Amino acid sequence: MALLRFLVVFLMAGSAWAQVVPLGKATPAPTPEPKVAAEEKVVPLGQEPGADDNEVFGSEFFHQPAFGENEITAGIGVIISSSVQRNSRFYESTATGIDPLSFQFAYGVGEKTAVGFRLAYASYQVSAGGDSDKAKGLYNPVLFFSGMLPKSGFKINYGADVILPFQKGKVESNGDSNVASGEFSIAPTVGAEIPASWGFFGPKLRYLIRGERETEFTTVDAKYKDGNRLSLVLFNEWKLDHSRVGVRVNQNWVEESKITSPGTERTSSASYEWTSANVYARIASSPTFEILPDISHAFRRGGYDKYSSTDLKLDFRFIF
Repeated sequence: MALLRFLVVFLMAGSAWAQVVPLGKATPAPTPEPKVAAEEKVVPLGQEPGADDNEVFGSEFFHQPAFGENEITAGIGVIISSSVQRNSRFYESTATGIDPLSFQFAYGVGEKTAVGFRLAYASYQVSAGGDSDKAKGLYNPVLFFSGMLPKSGFKINYGADVILPFQKGKVESNGDSNVASGEFSIAPTVGAEIPASWGFFGPKLRYLIRGERETEFTTVDAKYKDGNRLSLVLFNEWKLDHSRVGVRVNQNWVEESKITSPGTERTSSASYEWTSANVYARIASSPTFEILPDISHAFRRGGYDKYSSTDLKLDFRFIF
Protein backbone atom coordinates (compact mmCIF):
# COMPACT_ATOMS: atom_id res chain seq x y z
CA MET A 1 0.00 0.00 0.00
CA ALA A 2 2.79 2.34 0.85
CA LEU A 3 4.45 1.46 -2.43
CA LEU A 4 1.23 2.33 -4.37
CA ARG A 5 1.00 5.78 -2.72
CA PHE A 6 4.67 6.44 -3.64
CA LEU A 7 4.04 5.61 -7.30
CA VAL A 8 1.02 7.95 -7.48
CA VAL A 9 3.00 10.85 -5.96
CA PHE A 10 5.92 10.19 -8.30
CA LEU A 11 3.73 10.23 -11.43
CA MET A 12 2.04 13.49 -10.36
CA ALA A 13 5.43 15.15 -9.74
CA GLY A 14 6.69 14.02 -13.14
CA SER A 15 3.66 15.51 -14.84
CA ALA A 16 4.29 18.90 -13.16
CA TRP A 17 8.00 18.79 -14.03
CA ALA A 18 7.12 18.34 -17.71
CA GLN A 19 5.54 21.83 -17.68
CA VAL A 20 8.83 23.50 -16.70
CA VAL A 21 10.80 25.03 -19.63
CA PRO A 22 14.23 23.48 -19.84
CA LEU A 23 17.19 25.75 -19.04
CA GLY A 24 18.41 27.69 -22.11
CA LYS A 25 15.22 27.31 -24.10
CA ALA A 26 13.41 30.59 -24.99
CA THR A 27 9.94 31.18 -23.73
CA PRO A 28 7.46 31.29 -26.64
CA ALA A 29 6.48 34.90 -27.39
CA PRO A 30 2.86 35.77 -26.72
CA THR A 31 0.63 36.22 -29.72
CA PRO A 32 0.67 39.97 -30.53
CA GLU A 33 -2.57 41.92 -30.54
CA PRO A 34 -3.61 43.40 -33.87
CA LYS A 35 -2.20 46.95 -34.30
CA VAL A 36 -4.62 49.83 -34.70
CA ALA A 37 -3.90 51.79 -37.87
CA ALA A 38 -2.64 55.31 -37.19
CA GLU A 39 -4.97 58.14 -38.12
CA GLU A 40 -4.15 59.48 -41.56
CA LYS A 41 -3.01 63.12 -41.53
CA VAL A 42 -5.19 65.38 -43.62
CA VAL A 43 -3.19 67.67 -45.92
CA PRO A 44 -4.95 70.90 -47.00
CA LEU A 45 -5.71 71.42 -50.66
CA GLY A 46 -2.66 72.74 -52.46
CA GLN A 47 -0.24 71.81 -49.67
CA GLU A 48 2.47 69.26 -50.22
CA PRO A 49 2.96 66.68 -47.43
CA GLY A 50 5.50 67.98 -44.94
CA ALA A 51 5.22 71.60 -46.04
CA ASP A 52 4.75 74.19 -43.34
CA ASP A 53 2.70 77.38 -43.35
CA ASN A 54 5.68 79.54 -44.32
CA GLU A 55 6.15 77.50 -47.49
CA VAL A 56 2.48 77.18 -48.35
CA PHE A 57 1.47 80.75 -47.57
CA GLY A 58 4.75 82.40 -48.43
CA SER A 59 4.37 84.73 -51.40
CA GLU A 60 6.37 87.94 -51.52
CA PHE A 61 3.29 89.83 -52.67
CA PHE A 62 1.51 89.20 -49.35
CA HIS A 63 4.67 89.05 -47.23
CA GLN A 64 4.54 89.86 -43.53
CA PRO A 65 7.01 89.07 -40.72
CA ALA A 66 6.61 85.88 -38.70
CA PHE A 67 5.49 85.97 -35.07
CA GLY A 68 8.12 87.65 -32.90
CA GLU A 69 10.30 88.73 -35.83
CA ASN A 70 11.44 92.29 -36.60
CA GLU A 71 12.04 93.46 -40.15
CA ILE A 72 13.70 96.60 -41.46
CA THR A 73 13.33 97.28 -45.17
CA ALA A 74 15.23 100.17 -46.73
CA GLY A 75 15.76 101.09 -50.35
CA ILE A 76 15.85 103.60 -53.15
CA GLY A 77 13.67 104.15 -56.18
CA VAL A 78 14.22 106.05 -59.43
CA ILE A 79 11.39 107.48 -61.55
CA ILE A 80 11.57 108.15 -65.30
CA SER A 81 8.32 109.36 -66.86
CA SER A 82 7.00 111.26 -69.87
CA SER A 83 3.47 112.34 -70.69
CA VAL A 84 1.38 114.59 -72.91
CA GLN A 85 -1.86 115.75 -71.28
CA ARG A 86 -4.90 115.80 -73.54
CA ASN A 87 -5.88 119.27 -74.79
CA SER A 88 -2.95 120.77 -72.90
CA ARG A 89 -1.04 123.88 -73.91
CA PHE A 90 2.16 122.29 -72.64
CA TYR A 91 4.62 120.21 -74.55
CA GLU A 92 5.69 116.81 -73.41
CA SER A 93 6.17 116.66 -69.64
CA THR A 94 9.02 114.63 -68.15
CA ALA A 95 9.94 113.70 -64.59
CA THR A 96 13.21 112.20 -63.38
CA GLY A 97 14.75 111.72 -59.95
CA ILE A 98 14.62 109.75 -56.72
CA ASP A 99 11.18 108.53 -55.74
CA PRO A 100 11.25 107.18 -53.10
CA LEU A 101 14.07 106.82 -50.64
CA SER A 102 12.24 104.62 -48.15
CA PHE A 103 12.46 103.06 -44.70
CA GLN A 104 10.02 100.55 -43.23
CA PHE A 105 9.83 98.72 -39.91
CA ALA A 106 7.49 95.77 -39.33
CA TYR A 107 6.93 93.39 -36.42
CA GLY A 108 5.01 90.12 -36.19
CA VAL A 109 2.70 90.66 -33.22
CA GLY A 110 0.95 87.31 -33.67
CA GLU A 111 1.13 84.13 -35.68
CA LYS A 112 -1.03 85.70 -38.36
CA THR A 113 -0.78 89.48 -37.80
CA ALA A 114 1.86 92.19 -38.16
CA VAL A 115 2.14 95.95 -37.67
CA GLY A 116 4.62 98.60 -38.76
CA PHE A 117 5.31 102.06 -40.12
CA ARG A 118 6.74 103.46 -43.35
CA LEU A 119 8.66 106.66 -44.15
CA ALA A 120 9.58 107.87 -47.62
CA TYR A 121 11.47 110.80 -49.15
CA ALA A 122 11.46 112.04 -52.75
CA SER A 123 13.52 114.44 -54.82
CA TYR A 124 12.71 114.72 -58.52
CA GLN A 125 12.42 117.30 -61.28
CA VAL A 126 9.45 117.93 -63.58
CA SER A 127 10.00 119.69 -66.91
CA ALA A 128 7.20 120.93 -69.21
CA GLY A 129 6.94 123.65 -71.82
CA GLY A 130 10.47 124.88 -71.19
CA ASP A 131 9.95 125.25 -67.44
CA SER A 132 11.50 123.04 -64.79
CA ASP A 133 10.21 122.58 -61.26
CA LYS A 134 11.55 120.55 -58.36
CA ALA A 135 9.59 118.49 -55.85
CA LYS A 136 11.25 117.16 -52.73
CA GLY A 137 10.64 116.31 -49.10
CA LEU A 138 9.01 113.68 -46.93
CA TYR A 139 5.78 111.96 -47.86
CA ASN A 140 3.09 111.58 -45.24
CA PRO A 141 4.13 108.83 -42.76
CA VAL A 142 2.11 105.61 -42.91
CA LEU A 143 1.10 103.18 -40.15
CA PHE A 144 -0.03 99.76 -41.33
CA PHE A 145 -1.20 96.38 -40.14
CA SER A 146 -1.76 93.11 -41.99
CA GLY A 147 -3.27 89.75 -41.20
CA MET A 148 -4.12 86.44 -42.77
CA LEU A 149 -6.84 83.80 -42.41
CA PRO A 150 -5.73 80.39 -43.72
CA LYS A 151 -8.54 78.45 -45.35
CA SER A 152 -8.66 75.05 -47.03
CA GLY A 153 -6.38 75.46 -50.01
CA PHE A 154 -5.90 79.25 -49.92
CA LYS A 155 -5.43 82.22 -47.61
CA ILE A 156 -7.38 85.44 -47.13
CA ASN A 157 -5.21 88.50 -46.53
CA TYR A 158 -6.46 91.72 -45.03
CA GLY A 159 -5.03 94.94 -43.65
CA ALA A 160 -5.02 98.71 -43.81
CA ASP A 161 -2.72 101.68 -44.32
CA VAL A 162 -3.30 104.76 -42.16
CA ILE A 163 -1.82 107.90 -43.73
CA LEU A 164 -0.98 110.53 -41.13
CA PRO A 165 -0.89 114.31 -41.62
CA PHE A 166 2.72 115.46 -41.46
CA GLN A 167 2.69 118.86 -43.10
CA LYS A 168 0.51 120.52 -45.68
CA GLY A 169 1.54 120.86 -49.28
CA LYS A 170 3.49 123.95 -50.28
CA VAL A 171 4.20 125.50 -53.69
CA GLU A 172 6.81 128.24 -53.95
CA SER A 173 6.62 131.22 -56.32
CA ASN A 174 9.16 129.55 -58.64
CA GLY A 175 7.02 126.39 -58.91
CA ASP A 176 9.07 124.20 -56.58
CA SER A 177 7.05 122.17 -54.07
CA ASN A 178 7.14 119.56 -51.36
CA VAL A 179 5.46 116.14 -51.67
CA ALA A 180 3.38 116.11 -48.45
CA SER A 181 -0.38 116.68 -48.54
CA GLY A 182 -1.43 117.22 -44.93
CA GLU A 183 -4.17 114.60 -45.18
CA PHE A 184 -5.44 111.93 -42.81
CA SER A 185 -6.52 108.97 -44.95
CA ILE A 186 -7.12 105.25 -44.64
CA ALA A 187 -6.80 102.45 -47.17
CA PRO A 188 -8.30 99.05 -46.23
CA THR A 189 -7.21 96.02 -48.27
CA VAL A 190 -8.42 92.45 -48.81
CA GLY A 191 -7.06 89.74 -51.06
CA ALA A 192 -6.49 86.03 -51.56
CA GLU A 193 -3.31 84.01 -51.95
CA ILE A 194 -3.84 80.71 -53.75
CA PRO A 195 -1.02 78.14 -53.84
CA ALA A 196 -0.29 76.35 -57.12
CA SER A 197 2.27 73.84 -58.35
CA TRP A 198 4.51 76.69 -59.61
CA GLY A 199 3.97 79.10 -56.72
CA PHE A 200 1.10 81.46 -55.91
CA PHE A 201 -1.51 83.67 -57.58
CA GLY A 202 -4.50 85.75 -56.56
CA PRO A 203 -6.26 89.14 -56.43
CA LYS A 204 -6.10 92.11 -54.09
CA LEU A 205 -8.49 95.04 -53.62
CA ARG A 206 -7.48 98.33 -52.00
CA TYR A 207 -9.68 101.38 -51.46
CA LEU A 208 -8.01 104.66 -50.52
CA ILE A 209 -10.41 106.96 -48.65
CA ARG A 210 -8.77 110.36 -48.78
CA GLY A 211 -9.23 113.07 -46.19
CA GLU A 212 -9.05 116.79 -46.83
CA ARG A 213 -5.71 118.03 -48.16
CA GLU A 214 -4.32 121.54 -47.93
CA THR A 215 -1.74 123.27 -50.12
CA GLU A 216 -0.17 126.62 -49.38
CA PHE A 217 0.52 128.81 -52.39
CA THR A 218 2.31 132.17 -52.27
CA THR A 219 -0.89 134.20 -52.16
CA VAL A 220 -3.61 131.81 -50.97
CA ASP A 221 -4.22 128.43 -49.33
CA ALA A 222 -6.31 125.87 -51.19
CA LYS A 223 -8.07 122.79 -49.84
CA TYR A 224 -8.73 119.60 -51.79
CA LYS A 225 -11.28 116.88 -51.08
CA ASP A 226 -12.57 113.62 -52.57
CA GLY A 227 -10.31 111.87 -55.10
CA ASN A 228 -10.72 108.41 -53.54
CA ARG A 229 -9.05 105.55 -55.39
CA LEU A 230 -10.01 101.91 -55.95
CA SER A 231 -7.20 99.54 -56.97
CA LEU A 232 -7.45 95.98 -58.26
CA VAL A 233 -4.22 93.98 -58.45
CA LEU A 234 -3.76 90.52 -59.96
CA PHE A 235 -0.48 88.75 -59.22
CA ASN A 236 1.27 85.55 -60.23
CA GLU A 237 4.41 84.34 -58.49
CA TRP A 238 6.93 81.52 -58.97
CA LYS A 239 8.83 79.73 -56.20
CA LEU A 240 12.59 79.28 -56.55
CA ASP A 241 13.54 77.56 -53.29
CA HIS A 242 13.15 80.39 -50.75
CA SER A 243 13.30 83.10 -53.42
CA ARG A 244 10.36 84.39 -55.46
CA VAL A 245 9.83 85.95 -58.89
CA GLY A 246 6.48 87.52 -59.73
CA VAL A 247 4.45 89.77 -62.00
CA ARG A 248 1.43 91.87 -61.14
CA VAL A 249 -1.03 94.03 -63.08
CA ASN A 250 -2.60 97.06 -61.39
CA GLN A 251 -5.85 98.73 -62.47
CA ASN A 252 -6.80 101.96 -60.67
CA TRP A 253 -9.93 104.07 -60.72
CA VAL A 254 -9.59 107.59 -59.26
CA GLU A 255 -12.66 109.65 -58.40
CA GLU A 256 -13.08 113.33 -59.17
CA SER A 257 -11.44 115.71 -56.71
CA LYS A 258 -12.47 119.24 -55.87
CA ILE A 259 -10.47 122.32 -54.87
CA THR A 260 -11.76 125.02 -52.56
CA SER A 261 -10.16 128.42 -52.35
CA PRO A 262 -11.65 131.48 -50.63
CA GLY A 263 -15.08 132.02 -52.12
CA THR A 264 -14.96 129.31 -54.81
CA GLU A 265 -15.17 125.53 -55.26
CA ARG A 266 -14.42 123.83 -58.54
CA THR A 267 -13.21 120.55 -59.97
CA SER A 268 -9.50 120.09 -59.45
CA SER A 269 -9.13 116.82 -61.31
CA ALA A 270 -11.71 114.85 -63.27
CA SER A 271 -12.11 111.15 -62.57
CA TYR A 272 -9.70 108.94 -64.48
CA GLU A 273 -8.17 105.49 -64.52
CA TRP A 274 -4.67 104.21 -65.07
CA THR A 275 -2.96 100.86 -65.61
CA SER A 276 0.49 99.61 -64.69
CA ALA A 277 2.44 96.35 -64.49
CA ASN A 278 5.31 95.20 -62.27
CA VAL A 279 8.02 92.57 -62.34
CA TYR A 280 9.46 91.91 -58.91
CA ALA A 281 11.53 89.37 -56.97
CA ARG A 282 12.68 88.29 -53.56
CA ILE A 283 16.28 87.07 -53.55
CA ALA A 284 16.84 85.25 -50.25
CA SER A 285 20.60 85.26 -49.81
CA SER A 286 20.34 84.18 -46.14
CA PRO A 287 17.65 83.64 -43.48
CA THR A 288 18.24 87.20 -42.21
CA PHE A 289 18.83 89.18 -45.41
CA GLU A 290 16.82 89.52 -48.63
CA ILE A 291 17.15 91.66 -51.77
CA LEU A 292 13.94 93.01 -53.33
CA PRO A 293 14.18 94.42 -56.89
CA ASP A 294 11.01 95.85 -58.49
CA ILE A 295 10.36 97.34 -61.94
CA SER A 296 7.06 99.13 -62.52
CA HIS A 297 5.73 100.58 -65.78
CA ALA A 298 2.53 102.63 -66.08
CA PHE A 299 1.45 102.68 -69.72
CA ARG A 300 -2.07 104.12 -69.71
CA ARG A 301 -3.76 106.99 -67.92
CA GLY A 302 -7.06 108.69 -68.63
CA GLY A 303 -6.87 112.29 -69.80
CA TYR A 304 -3.49 111.85 -71.49
CA ASP A 305 -2.72 111.37 -75.16
CA LYS A 306 0.61 109.86 -74.13
CA TYR A 307 1.61 108.45 -70.79
CA SER A 308 4.65 106.40 -69.81
CA SER A 309 6.17 106.14 -66.35
CA THR A 310 8.85 103.68 -65.27
CA ASP A 311 9.92 103.18 -61.66
CA LEU A 312 13.02 101.20 -60.72
CA LYS A 313 13.24 100.22 -57.06
CA LEU A 314 15.74 98.23 -55.03
CA ASP A 315 15.03 97.36 -51.39
CA PHE A 316 17.01 95.46 -48.78
CA ARG A 317 15.25 93.55 -45.99
CA PHE A 318 16.92 92.74 -42.68
CA ILE A 319 15.26 90.14 -40.43
CA PHE A 320 16.07 89.78 -36.75
